[in-house]
Amino acid sequence: MTNHRGSMTDETQSKDANVDAMPGAESLRLAVVGDIHLYRTRIAPWRMLNKRLLGQVNLWFERRHKFDPALLPAVCEQINRVNPDRLLLTGDVTTTSLPEEFADTVEALKLIDESIPITAIAGNHDRYTYTSARRKLFEQALHPHVPDTFPHFEKLNDTWHLLALDAAMPRKLTARGLIGDEQIKTAHALLQTLSKDQGVVVMCHYPAFEREGDRYRWNHLLKDMPQLQALLSDCPARVLHVHGHEHHAWFYPVPTEGFSHVIDINAGAPVMKTKEHPFGQGFCELQLPADAPNAVTYLHHYRDHNGEWTTQASHK
Repeated sequence: MTNHRGSMTDETQSKDANVDAMPGAESLRLAVVGDIHLYRTRIAPWRMLNKRLLGQVNLWFERRHKFDPALLPAVCEQINRVNPDRLLLTGDVTTTSLPEEFADTVEALKLIDESIPITAIAGNHDRYTYTSARRKLFEQALHPHVPDTFPHFEKLNDTWHLLALDAAMPRKLTARGLIGDEQIKTAHALLQTLSKDQGVVVMCHYPAFEREGDRYRWNHLLKDMPQLQALLSDCPARVLHVHGHEHHAWFYPVPTEGFSHVIDINAGAPVMKTKEHPFGQGFCELQLPADAPNAVTYLHHYRDHNGEWTTQASHK
């Protein structure tokens, strides 16, 4: 079946949250949550004497009508039912990096079963102002879920590894990200230690590819996207690039030559209401096989128009 603008996958849909993977040993189960964008609509005027004024105006007139924080507890409950081996947060847990927004994030994460380890990276909204970045509000609030240094590289099991990249930085007007030459160089050396029989999950807040038919705004892109693409292309192992930033869930085996081993995965925005997802876009689950070359199962967990949890599965 053709899925997500021309990517060829096997796709099924089920009401059962615990959809089985395709035949073969399942070795690792990850949950991935994208842009949550918790917010406060009322803040003191003197706290908006910076870029936050633009963010609050957007919040008042647009974002608050689409993002419903009241939907988040149900998402956390469903994650607990799935009981993944790890939860990945791909950034933008806040809207304008207010300390109160980070406090709300901490409270929300208390709903996640403490037995589930969490790895979190920042999005551009988590470093929305230069002050919030300088004070490291994201790192302080989400400690110990945030890696101490980047790139962060760890072994998840004998087959799969995790590479986390930090691309979020404050900008005066745009939402562009930057990984930087030093991170790219170090990450390249780390990935070269892997073999074709292994796999790696690469976390970055920003997409690495523009899907067929998509055209992203230049002021919203990762500045060194070509360098990230080269990093993923050069990796000898199978690559799952997981991110957020664009508020749509997708599973996109990259069709471009040189990227046959790469799948681009967007978890979507869990509490963003759309015509297709009136109860939010939910989250995605990745079932990673014991043998990396075998099919990866992608499960998109979301609530249907009746409010019941359903699961859309893709395999590649």
